[in-house]
Amino acid sequence: MSKPRVATLLVYAVASSGLAFVLRNLMDLLILAIPPLILSIVLIRGRLKWLMLAYLIGLIGVFVNALFFSNTGPTVVSIGLLEIREKALESFTIVSLRLLAIAASGALFALLYSPVEIYRGLLYEIGAPVTITLPIAFALRLIPVIRRDFEEVVFQRKQRKYRTILLNPVHFSSVVGALITINYERAKWSGISAEIRGLRKIKPTRNFRAGLSDIFMLMILLSQIVLIIAT
Repeated sequence: MSKPRVATLLVYAVASSGLAFVLRNLMDLLILAIPPLILSIVLIRGRLKWLMLAYLIGLIGVFVNALFFSNTGPTVVSIGLLEIREKALESFTIVSLRLLAIAASGALFALLYSPVEIYRGLLYEIGAPVTITLPIAFALRLIPVIRRDFEEVVFQRKQRKYRTILLNPVHFSSVVGALITINYERAKWSGISAEIRGLRKIKPTRNFRAGLSDIFMLMILLSQIVLIIAT
């Protein structure tokens, strides 16, 4: 079975993200998060490691936020002076599942296709203008490039006997500043190149034909909505 069209997964990602912000029931959020997570693991596999790392790091902030702002109700866990209460765990679980649903459905859209496929899909399937499709494709193309830039900066710091774990704000700002400068120049000259090549004059069209994989994805979305309503 071929990959779903870009428009189909865009609809799925937007619908899943919108529902994730609205729903509060744990079972509903599980129904929303599990299918795209399974599909992401099956279809994307190794490309998920950076996203999962970012998700796990984000969970630390979610947990701290829950402790500060939602730590009420009966005590569930007590570790020394730290008491974790029922509402804090509930808030942490809800937000974690929301982020998981958004990240998994977004990963299907952003990582299953190359930036060129996303650009062409948005332009020729949905009919989005070039002023929208080109920046999206360029931003997605920059993600692995920025990662390589970051690895190179960290390697150079290691060679100079500097810290590679950026806990110090000064060290963090020096690395981020270098990445911003490099990619600002890259974005500027890419924009100039796009103007010279006349990409602004490309006419968007709407030519969408659903295949079996598109119907399969839309059936999954419909099934999730029906199960959420039923529960």
